Amino acid sequence: MGKNKRKKSKTARINPTGLPSVQEFEAEIDAELAGGDDHVGSSISSLVEKLQSTSVEDRECACSTIANLVTQPKAIPLLLQNGVVRIIGPLMLDKSATVRQGAVGALRNFSVDGGHDICETMIEQDILTPLTVLLKEYGNGWVPAKSDAKKKDLQTDIFLQAIHLLWNLCESGGVAVSRFNKDGLLSVVLPCLDTSVYGYTLAVAVAHCLHTVTEDNPDVSSVLNTDATLSALLDVVRCPHETMEQLLFKTLAAGIVYNISSGRLNTAAGGLVTPVVGSLAQVLAVNTVQHLEDLTEKWRHVENENGASCGDQGANHHTDDPLLPECDEVGHLLSAQRLAVEIITNLCCSEDETEDWEDMDSSDTSSEEQFPGDVQMEEGETNILSPLCLPSEIHGAFVENNVVAKVLDKTPFLNHELYQSLESHKKGKSIIKGVQTLQCRALLCISNMVSGMDPDALGGVGNIHEIWTNLSQLGLSQQCLQNVDLLEAVTSAMRSSIQKLAELNSSKFSEVAPSDLQFLFEIGQQCSHAHVRANSLRIISTIGCLLAKQEVPHPVLKTIGLYLIEVSSKDTELWVVAEALDAIFDVFAEDHIDPIVREIEMVEKLRNLSPMLKSKIHQQKKILGEHFPIITTARTNLLRFIKYKSQQV
Repeated sequence: MGKNKRKKSKTARINPTGLPSVQEFEAEIDAELAGGDDHVGSSISSLVEKLQSTSVEDRECACSTIANLVTQPKAIPLLLQNGVVRIIGPLMLDKSATVRQGAVGALRNFSVDGGHDICETMIEQDILTPLTVLLKEYGNGWVPAKSDAKKKDLQTDIFLQAIHLLWNLCESGGVAVSRFNKDGLLSVVLPCLDTSVYGYTLAVAVAHCLHTVTEDNPDVSSVLNTDATLSALLDVVRCPHETMEQLLFKTLAAGIVYNISSGRLNTAAGGLVTPVVGSLAQVLAVNTVQHLEDLTEKWRHVENENGASCGDQGANHHTDDPLLPECDEVGHLLSAQRLAVEIITNLCCSEDETEDWEDMDSSDTSSEEQFPGDVQMEEGETNILSPLCLPSEIHGAFVENNVVAKVLDKTPFLNHELYQSLESHKKGKSIIKGVQTLQCRALLCISNMVSGMDPDALGGVGNIHEIWTNLSQLGLSQQCLQNVDLLEAVTSAMRSSIQKLAELNSSKFSEVAPSDLQFLFEIGQQCSHAHVRANSLRIISTIGCLLAKQEVPHPVLKTIGLYLIEVSSKDTELWVVAEALDAIFDVFAEDHIDPIVREIEMVEKLRNLSPMLKSKIHQQKKILGEHFPIITTARTNLLRFIKYKSQQV
């Protein structure tokens, strides 16, 4: 055990700025929210006064206070109400470099801690004008000054913080991207991708920003989509990496190539798909768990030497943590792999396919005229989800680089020991969040790949069923049930897997029992997230359709029917009710299932449901939005289904 050090006594120091500390601000804000104390208003007024002071020290310290204060969610609305963003914006152009640095850093923190809504507010308060002016000052051949590795170059740090601020604002919406185009900021940031001049830290920040602004932005893409630029980006994509920061830079370059190729890598000049997919596969081949285990082992080693937790560094943990570089490297790895998975997901869904889906949603189910006559009870209508069509070039690259297996490797949960080791450290908690985000993206990627790839490329029926089984186990875990994003991602991947098995007429579900579906029944009724409930419905519906193909009605169909009626009657979201009704029409369409329809009194229960559904549609018509055509079509089909089955039963 480490020795306890005697605390040194310190004399109280006079506050040279006269500003309250962050702790004092927090206490005052809590007091105002609890009892309406007006003193916090005067404290913020004092802070505003210091921002406008003629003293450089006052302005610098005020910016520093704000940078720390905005990490407290309660403080942000109060600061906005007092116009702090409008006041601090021009300080990005202050004559003092230290004030500039403080102002840009404070605004960057605003954009990070406030989220998209605050970014939009910052844009409304014209933060882009001084930010653009500041960035353009770096547009005349500026290069970073060579400085001691232990000491930051002030001008470089200002530019780095400004790029991060611009990136965050562009992430929040199209206004900032439009200003990026209009003000010609591409010419300012593009040279900074040269790591030999600007280094990887700055190049990565610029690449992040470019990756954001090139998405669905033909103005920028048309400028970058040249042989010279693509060649330079591909050189980065192919370049071997030594650090995780370099790996992240490579991945961002691949993302920019994807964006400026308008999402059409398979038709882009020079056959870009092969190097891009190959590079993404290399990124995913890095063993994430091994890096996490190495980091936690180093943490334990430092703790044994110092007698204290690495996660307990007090207020100065950002500078005192001896393993901060290692933590950053893990963060870069997780970001690179998350981005790689997102690009692969997008490669599975071309623009044409997106348009096809939009057309299907807006036309195929939008009019009663699409259903002239009674509900069709023909075989082949049980295909709930049409498969995507993956371009052959991308399909081949996925198979050649074993991409499916590499993405699947990112879906399991961390083992308990590793999870606990990470959770015990301050930095580890953010790493866990990054791992979970990667896991969600990987599961959604699996959903797209399973839908779009040839069954043989997925390993055949046996391997697809193994994927389904593993996904089911993930869904049953407590970690998944406690995280709605993970649960939605898992159920989306399960939905695609069961649909693929249905297309292949898998016999694996012939022995299914009600207990096997209990997990799906429970989340379909109890989960607060409508998309999870809908995924559960689609999975159960597909299993039901498989069972309905058997000549002798499977006994589980009775349980499925009762469940679907229950959801149709009680779910609070009308579009989920429509999904449940569609599932009933699909599963119980065939005449040989009528004995079960009769046994569970399906027709009578649906007849009682019909007027209630009509009333709810009428009441909610104005708020149903894009779901309205689907819901009204489901009601139309409900009437036809009742009419048809009444005659049969």
